[in-house]
Amino acid sequence: MAHLSNGLSTPSHDGWSALRMFASPAAPNASLVHVTPPRKWSDATFTVDCGWSLPLEQRSCGWAGARSSAAIDRALEAARAAGGGVVYLPRGQYFVDGPLIVPEGTRLRGEGAALVAVYFREDGLHTSPRHGYIHSNNSAAAWAVEDLTLYVTHHYVAVLYVHPATRDFTLQRVRVRAVAWAFLGDPVSGATGRGGRSVDFSASDIGPVVYLDGCNNYRIFDNDLLGTSTLISTGGNQPGVAQLGGGHATNGIIARNTLWNANAAHWLDSVKHVTLTLALTLTLTLTLSLTLTLTLSQTRSSKLSLSGTRCGLAEPR
Repeated sequence: MAHLSNGLSTPSHDGWSALRMFASPAAPNASLVHVTPPRKWSDATFTVDCGWSLPLEQRSCGWAGARSSAAIDRALEAARAAGGGVVYLPRGQYFVDGPLIVPEGTRLRGEGAALVAVYFREDGLHTSPRHGYIHSNNSAAAWAVEDLTLYVTHHYVAVLYVHPATRDFTLQRVRVRAVAWAFLGDPVSGATGRGGRSVDFSASDIGPVVYLDGCNNYRIFDNDLLGTSTLISTGGNQPGVAQLGGGHATNGIIARNTLWNANAAHWLDSVKHVTLTLALTLTLTLTLSLTLTLTLSQTRSSKLSLSGTRCGLAEPR
């Protein structure tokens, strides 16, 4: 711990609680600040085993012709039994039924967002995982997701759900493409599309890409997030989310992320096209209890300016 000398409080400004400042140099008011050392993560690595030495079509997972849920779950269970570590996904395509449940002290890490793609099963309103496609177990205080790409092409309660018990969460260098109405005729309930698939949900049933349900101490860095609805929510009354009542998340940093909003995706002359997308690079630092919901409205403008941050229409990868 360390001692910090400050003084009387000043009014809040723009939603931020100001630090107490000196009333006068001659009469400082001493306060006590507790400094907690950073978490020491285990470096034990549990690689998802798909039979990587075999020819592609003979591998048990990690490519388009095989399901990968069981192999990833085995690696996650091994990390849990060891008290944490790194569950490592080598380059490949992982088709997953979901959800993936990350245990205490574990980092789910890919070889790189450009090399690892995780595709979740297309679910409907009553079959998509509660509380999300990736979340921790109920008691995990610390976990992380790093260096991979996640694809969700139908209904989702949340792509990543952070439990109220979490006290240390990191999301970094992750690309998410979550389009609820992918390859459907219209973004409305009852629409039909590829393979005769129909929609049993409406816009109000879709949750955020990242839902922080009352957790504390989170870091969301250097990600590329695309979603149909809210992108990052720090809790509260969020439509479409099966909440555990954690309330508002506190004490976190959201920095250097690229955010996209996409209503639907279609096949146009054999080319996949995401409609009405808006790219926004956002840096926020949250130091106190602050409710934050990031939702990008659709726009037809080709270029905007937002408080010095450049925004524009572009097509995501």
